Amino acid sequence: HFLHAISRSLSFRGLRLTYLFADALGFPLTRRSIRSLTLPEGTVLSWIGMPRANSCSISGVKWPFNRRTLELGAFQSLSNSSVDSTVTFRQQSGKSLIIIPIPQA
Repeated sequence: HFLHAISRSLSFRGLRLTYLFADALGFPLTRRSIRSLTLPEGTVLSWIGMPRANSCSISGVKWPFNRRTLELGAFQSLSNSSVDSTVTFRQQSGKSLIIIPIPQA
């Protein structure tokens, strides 16, 4: 139900949503998108297709990639980590979700 609700909310055009989970933030990307986040070095992050995002690239992380397809049940970027202060996510089409943990005090 949870993933379905997120997937459905990505269908509404013109919305720029941020999801607040118990211990993380979720940043959705739809269609052609670029999103840069300023993060402390070593921040663990995940990027998953919802259900699919095409020609995806990520930089500023330990395991960068270029022009990959992110898809639930196939290739996903789970538990990657930032190595620069800015992490940039790019996708050409589809829907995806970036998940960043909230630092614990």
